[in-house]
This record gives sequence, C-alpha cells and structure tokens, in this order.
Amino acid sequence: MKRFIAALFAVAVFATDEDGNASTGAEEAAGDASETMDKVGDWFSSRQEPVEFTSIATADQCMLDGNYHWYKNLGLDGVVIRHHVSGCDIADGARVLTWAQIEDPDTPGNIEGFYCTITFSQTNVTATASADVETQTGTGVDYAAWNDVTRNLWCNGEETSNVGDETPVCERMSISQWQKLASDAATNYPMVYNTATSMGEATCTAHRFLKTPSNYISMKTDTVYKVTSGFKIYNTEVDYNAGTVGLSGSGSANEFTFESATTLLAQAVLLSATLLL
Repeated sequence: MKRFIAALFAVAVFATDEDGNASTGAEEAAGDASETMDKVGDWFSSRQEPVEFTSIATADQCMLDGNYHWYKNLGLDGVVIRHHVSGCDIADGARVLTWAQIEDPDTPGNIEGFYCTITFSQTNVTATASADVETQTGTGVDYAAWNDVTRNLWCNGEETSNVGDETPVCERMSISQWQKLASDAATNYPMVYNTATSMGEATCTAHRFLKTPSNYISMKTDTVYKVTSGFKIYNTEVDYNAGTVGLSGSGSANEFTFESATTLLAQAVLLSATLLL
C-alpha cells in the first residue's frame, strides 16, 4: 500500500506538461505534490474526532448527551450526530426517540430537524435492525411541542402560518435527508440495561451528506450551527403509534462546528511521513 501511494505521488510530481516538458522544478513539484495531496485526501476515509456535547445534564427524567463529527469517505463529505439517553428506567420493548433541530445560520428561522428511534431491549446489546430516521424541515419544526401528537402528523404539510397562506410551516421529507448507519452497531445503536439499578441507556445515530439535490439546509464545515436536542420515550409500541409519551425532555441548545481542516491536515502529515519511510 505504501509503495502504491508513493507511486501516485511520484507520477504526479514528475508529470509532463502539455508541451511534453518534465515538471521537475522545485516550485512545480511542490505545487503538484500539494494538488495531489488534496486529491488523494479526497479519496481517503477521514473524519473529525467526535466532539462531545450535553443537552440534559441531570436526570429529572432522563439525561441526554452525545457527540458529533464530520467525515469524508471516498470523496463524499458528511456529518454524524449521535444521541445517548441514560439515567432512567426504560421498559423492555419501549420506543426511544431522540431528536435534533438544526437552525440555518444563513436563513434565521429555517430549521432542519430529524428524529431517530430504536426499540429498546433489556437483553439485546444493539438496536440497528429497529432503528429509523426521519427528517422534517421548515420554520415550524418543534419536537418539544409534539408530545400529544402522533409522529405521522409531525410536519404533515397541512399546518400553515397564516389564514390564507398555503405555505406549510414545516414538511416531512418523503426521502429522509438524515439516514441511519448500517455499520458499527456497537457504537451507533448500543443498548444497556442494569437490572440492579433499573437504569437503561440507549444510543441512536444519524448521518447526512453535506450537500444533496433536495437538501433544505446545505451543511458546511467550519460553520457554527445552533442545535437543540431532546428525547421522547414511549413505553410500548402501541403507545408509540398512538403518540402517548411516557418520558420526555428538551435540552439546551449547543453550538456544533463540523471541522474538516484539522483532520485533513493530520492526514496530510501522516501521509507525508509514510512516504519518507
């Protein structure tokens, strides 16, 4: 692998120009190497180190924390938000729902939100199979206010801001912008239940690409986003479908910055060091 990477750099640095002249000058070599480093970096998997956050620090009902990070995989940039509910009794078979509301820094008032749900088990250790992620967008996304509303009515496109105004305050994306992750269940969808303390923990993770043809908000690196998170726990599947919430909480807003520069720099330093071995 090292020889292959070195060969890629050698070809780029000593490539010929359009007139067939070898680009062997120091400045040209440095420029070619820099350009190639960027191209190679685009196709290497890399990511921001996960940044921890806390939304609800005390277990009045449950605690809520998590982490977020930017990633690049084969040239595609995306972001991950992971929520972790803990410090409360979670019934076997309960539906645990976490949510995030992301404010658009370019258009104040616009919100992209998603909810992530899993079916909790007091005996299983992961919940990937039951995980589901859905996205809602608009100026009226407000998960904390929807404890008495069944989820299929959240942003169903029928509620408008003013009489006579046909623009809905929020809509549910038919194809969710945020998606669940199919891999690494132990990190993305772990579950724990302590029978001695009757305390459960559940994690639900969602990701999206920075830009897509249908995105409501174009996510950017090196940009501060105000993110509010919360949770709802439905004690049974019947309660989940009926919109009967057992426990819920809405946390304080956090500022997220999906940072790519430091990770790419670390990748470049590592790759440069590898070529010198």
